[in-house]
Amino acid sequence: MNEINEKGTKKIFSRIGVALCVIFLVSTVMQIVWVYGLGQIPGIGAWLTESSWGMWLGTFVPMYLIGVPVGLLIFKGIPGEAPQENKLGVGDFLVYLLISFFLMYAGNIIGNTLSAILSGGQAENALLDYAMDTNPLKILVMVILAPLVEEYIFRKVIIDKTRRYGEKMAVFFSALTFGLFHMNLFQFFYAFALGWLLAYVYLRTGRLRYTALLHGIINFQ
Repeated sequence: MNEINEKGTKKIFSRIGVALCVIFLVSTVMQIVWVYGLGQIPGIGAWLTESSWGMWLGTFVPMYLIGVPVGLLIFKGIPGEAPQENKLGVGDFLVYLLISFFLMYAGNIIGNTLSAILSGGQAENALLDYAMDTNPLKILVMVILAPLVEEYIFRKVIIDKTRRYGEKMAVFFSALTFGLFHMNLFQFFYAFALGWLLAYVYLRTGRLRYTALLHGIINFQ
């Protein structure tokens, strides 16, 4: 019986890993197609690949409209159970928000420091191009779409499907995959720390509205 359970557990976690890898790989392939395929179209190729609008659309349209839906198809069928729903008071929400700011800044310092040390000061944070951009798509993507999509995947889907193996493990796994999915050392530490806190809030409340709002506020500042 233990052997069967162990095999079943490995199968579920492997399937989750495959789903996340598929989201990343499909998104990356489609982003390459955007640059080297659509970018060759006369008249609009330069706009698609070099403009601010092209940067935002070329990065997130392939991910949200193609990569994520394909990955969710792989998640489908894995049994899961959502936490019990509870309300979160305004005071508690503000406390979690303050903790989130601390975790983000502390994790950002660690990530930047390690990146500088390991690269001899040569590493550059590509996220700065997005952070400093003034395109209105920045608000739509970073403050609304990204929090909704990422909270659904890394909190709702992953935690619901792994909490049967222990809530502490589910929180850790949610935070780890969230950190790794950012695919760079600059973001890993604060993404991991914030992922841990957001996973805890989701388990306590069973409602994505709180974690998505926290996530959106963090991305906005």
